[in-house]
Amino acid sequence: LNLKIFKKEKKVEIVQNSLQDWILFSNINLSGWKIFFNGKKSDLENELKQRINSDGMTGCVNFFEANLDNTIIDLEKGQCEDTLNIVNSFGKIKLIKVKSAYSDAVDIDFSKMDVEEVEVKNANNDCIDLSSGEYKIINAKLSYCGDKAISVGEKSTLDLKKVLITNSQTGVASKDSSITNIDNIRIKNIEFCLTAYNKKQEFSGGLIKVKNIECENYLKKNDIDKVSKITKKD
Repeated sequence: LNLKIFKKEKKVEIVQNSLQDWILFSNINLSGWKIFFNGKKSDLENELKQRINSDGMTGCVNFFEANLDNTIIDLEKGQCEDTLNIVNSFGKIKLIKVKSAYSDAVDIDFSKMDVEEVEVKNANNDCIDLSSGEYKIINAKLSYCGDKAISVGEKSTLDLKKVLITNSQTGVASKDSSITNIDNIRIKNIEFCLTAYNKKQEFSGGLIKVKNIECENYLKKNDIDKVSKITKKD
């Protein structure tokens, strides 16, 4: 891939030459940096080219044990399991922006992360997938998510302040011992507004607490199994 680093501007520009290209930022402090990625156009008629790379990561752009305080991440395209994969990292990201993800747009695991703003448009699977960590999102705008706009799993907690979700299959899913707290959510053109359920046998059900919700043009408002709950947030 083509990689340019501008130290004075704290900026990194990454351009794929091949669908197999990927990058890993490991054991690094990227506070105040801007990361830009431009991937090759995906061919949806072919099978996914990358699932797990040689370092065990699943993204086109990967962060492992990274400090991402006040970081901006702006990514477009890339035929990987995840366009963005963050693992075992921490910080308060200023902006995550992903456009035209082949599968998941944003995947964050085993991390403690606050995100001021997330914008995802066009993901063939989940727009945001969070697992095994503590997360907070201040403002999110998610559209055309092929599966879930926000998926919270594997004993995670998510505090979601404000989110707009449009033209997706599922709005927010909380599963496998995860707790999702939502202050304000607006959803339009959706199959399922909120879902809570158990998927993996080593966990229990999911919980969603929501304060204010507006859901328009949906097939089913809530989908809940016997061990999960969707309740009103105080």
